[in-house]
Amino acid sequence: MWYLILYAVFAAWVLFDGFSRRTGGAAIAWALGTLLLGPIILPIYLAKRPLKNGEIREGGTGWNVLKNFAILWTIVMAVATFSALSAMSNVTGNLRSDAERAGAGIGIFLGMGVLAAVWFVPTVGAALLGFLLKKNSIVEKGPTGPLVGSDSNAGFANGFAGLVGAAIVGLILIGVSQKNSGSSSTPASTSAKGGGSASQTSLPAADDHEGWHVTEKKSEMDGTREVMLTLDSETEIQGFIGKTRPYIAIQCHQGKPAEVLVKVGKTIQSEYGQYGAYGVRIKFDESTPVRQRWTESTDSVALFSPAPVKLIKQMTTTEIFLFEFTPFQETATTVRFRVSGLTAKLQPVAEVCGLKL
Repeated sequence: MWYLILYAVFAAWVLFDGFSRRTGGAAIAWALGTLLLGPIILPIYLAKRPLKNGEIREGGTGWNVLKNFAILWTIVMAVATFSALSAMSNVTGNLRSDAERAGAGIGIFLGMGVLAAVWFVPTVGAALLGFLLKKNSIVEKGPTGPLVGSDSNAGFANGFAGLVGAAIVGLILIGVSQKNSGSSSTPASTSAKGGGSASQTSLPAADDHEGWHVTEKKSEMDGTREVMLTLDSETEIQGFIGKTRPYIAIQCHQGKPAEVLVKVGKTIQSEYGQYGAYGVRIKFDESTPVRQRWTESTDSVALFSPAPVKLIKQMTTTEIFLFEFTPFQETATTVRFRVSGLTAKLQPVAEVCGLKL
């Protein structure tokens, strides 16, 4: 997508520049060639176009084509890098665990290495070959071609400054396009160790931290329904790579009891002699904190309540729910959820799982 946007802008610049140089219908052909085969056609156009008053072209056609290619390829790869980083930021904004963030970090590092290689090899190769083909005896001075005898003077937008300006316009359009495409939420799934249901759902976007988010699905195979309510915490915690925001979820698969989980996004500290169950503390508004043992999820970054129905009922009469857990080799951490408004969202869960409130 970024390539089409960038070279559409370049093609528009070529069309404008070609008409200003009186190339007639050839300007349209050059513009179409730039749109379809931009990395090849645009350097040739710059090396062959008629010159205006004050413009000078030295070194011969071969040198100018390769020189223009090296410069334009650098601009293109800069845009590609921006586009890749922007796309990755949309993806990593929805990652909630350290493992996911670490994987994304490795992927970004490898991707930047590939982009660097794709830029370096063609650019250096073109520059070296261009120096070999350069003929210092060839000097072209404008006006040339159909511009001979005219008073057309080269403007700021006619050179590489104009191309850089076009690239900036392309960057803005690419950024807007990726921002719109990245606004959708990212699918995720969570299940309890030892046989809990594995409900798949679309979680809220990274910047949607207010209110319960409801997602419903219906199986195409057997028509069973799934419902999940999710709520981001008001607390961010430090992860392995950047910060992460825990969330609480009520998930319900038709024919099975409702489950409540808190996904903290970090590996949880285990206790000696206890496998798959972890000590936590929970608190409702100003009540006394209560110690419980919650079950670990299969991805080891979430915990399931041992009494989900009771917890759901308690949250329907609560404004603030506090959840304390201990990350691996760290001190106890408390996250805060504003769970008010849950009652108004519970109807789908009650219908699917037969929950009685």
